[in-house]
Amino acid sequence: MHPDVIFTNGFNLYGVALLAKPVKGIAPALLPTLDQLDSIKKTQTLTVVGYGVQADCSGSGRCDYEFDGARRSATAAIAAIDPGSIDLQINSTATGQGGVCSGDSGAPYFLGTSDVAVAVGDGVTGQCHAISWAWRNDTATARSFLDDFVTVP
Repeated sequence: MHPDVIFTNGFNLYGVALLAKPVKGIAPALLPTLDQLDSIKKTQTLTVVGYGVQADCSGSGRCDYEFDGARRSATAAIAAIDPGSIDLQINSTATGQGGVCSGDSGAPYFLGTSDVAVAVGDGVTGQCHAISWAWRNDTATARSFLDDFVTVP
């Protein structure tokens, strides 16, 4: 990847894949407005889409991870909204096909059931449970980077 296609802001990395031509039947996600997450309530849900692995932690204290290539989604309530990140309550509120897991880094976090990708996934606590966190796409820093590749609202 070209070095100016990734930037770091503290602990997080963003990347942009530039396609030579549009992919038939796939529309790009929308981006949030500046500081859009500052005005939403913690009762709002986010939908996470990714290709993470299934974890089996029932054995001898170690987890076995199996990547099956399946695309999954989950909807979960917001645990916290921080200046640069957002946390989801995966264990207690996730619905759909589970929650965020290993291999889901870079997954989009959509606002409710909309096409607005308000964050990019980065991590999860423990063995795919409890809290997941993502970096906000509505910050001035993220928007400055993204504006080099797409029009931000």
